[in-house]
Amino acid sequence: MLQPTQTDLAFYVNVYHDVDCLTECLTRLREIYPRSRLILRADGDLNPAIARIAQEYNGESYSGERLFTIDKGGAIVHEMLRLFLSANETAYLFKIDPDTRIVRPFEALPTLPCVFGTLQHQGELFSIQGGCVGFTLDIA
Repeated sequence: MLQPTQTDLAFYVNVYHDVDCLTECLTRLREIYPRSRLILRADGDLNPAIARIAQEYNGESYSGERLFTIDKGGAIVHEMLRLFLSANETAYLFKIDPDTRIVRPFEALPTLPCVFGTLQHQGELFSIQGGCVGFTLDIA
């Protein structure tokens, strides 16, 4: 396990009609991780507030067609990884939702290549909860 530094982490937030949640999410994020990379992507949401909020929180702002739909398959994941890898690579990427609340710094992160987060299961089916999913650089 690795104790991460601010510059080891990047946070990606996909925004679609939930701008009202961003202020609380990003305020808490910046209180704990003021120097970490922040990527906001407007997923078919034309609200100009998204770019202003990204700038206010020292983040990058991107927009594009709506990708988080069943008929687009994994296009949203490809776009997230493309933006993450496009510049300023960090050791870890965290996909968080606009309503995610960061409450404390990560104490340790995995050093092996993996996708990680809070496990959930139903019967024998296991998955990672979607509100905060971590990726090591080697997986991306």
